[in-house]
Amino acid sequence: MEKVRVNLRCPLTWIALVTFFLFLPLFLTTNYCQFVAPPSRPEQNYLYALSAKGSAEHNQFLRAVILSPYYFYVGGHGIGNPSDGIIGIMDKRGNTENVLGEEALAKLITAEKKNRGIPEDFPVFLLSCNSGAGSHSYAQRLSDILKVEVVAPTEWLVIDHYGYVRTGHNKLTAYFSYGRLSLKRFIPKHNY
Repeated sequence: MEKVRVNLRCPLTWIALVTFFLFLPLFLTTNYCQFVAPPSRPEQNYLYALSAKGSAEHNQFLRAVILSPYYFYVGGHGIGNPSDGIIGIMDKRGNTENVLGEEALAKLITAEKKNRGIPEDFPVFLLSCNSGAGSHSYAQRLSDILKVEVVAPTEWLVIDHYGYVRTGHNKLTAYFSYGRLSLKRFIPKHNY
C-alpha cells in the first residue's frame, strides 16, 4: 500500500486544509432532524418563540434544556451591534420579518402572559444574542418597561441540536464553549 504524501508547500493544500477546519464546526453541529419537533414538555408553556411554528429555529427553542417554570422565556435573534447591545429582536412569526423594539416586545410579552395565565410580575428570560450587552442594554430597557426582572445573555447565544444553551464571544466560539453561559440579571431601575 502506498503512503499518501501531502505537499505543504502547495497553496492549494493550505486552502483545502483551512477550508476543512473552518467548516468542520458547521458539519459537527448540523442536526439532520432539525425539522422534527421535540417531545412536548410542560416547561414549553413558558416559552414564547418569535419564529414560525414548525421551523428549525422554533424547534431549537423548544429543545432548550434551560427551560423551567421559573421564567417566561422569549426566543429570537438579536439585531444590532454586539458590543454596544442590540437594538431589537427579530420577529419571524409571520410572512415578514420585523425588528421589535423593547416597547413592542413588552406589549407582546404582556399579552402572551395574560393569554397563558402567567402572572404579570413573572420574570423574563431572553434567549437572544447580546440582549444583555452594552451599558444601557436592551434587557435593561425591557425590564424598566415591564417592571420585572429580566435575565439576558451578554454574548452570542447558541442552542445546539441537543438543546444545550451556551454563549461565546462569537457564534463559532459559542459552539465550542461547553458549560459556559454568560448571563446578566436586570432589575427595573425606575419606579413608575
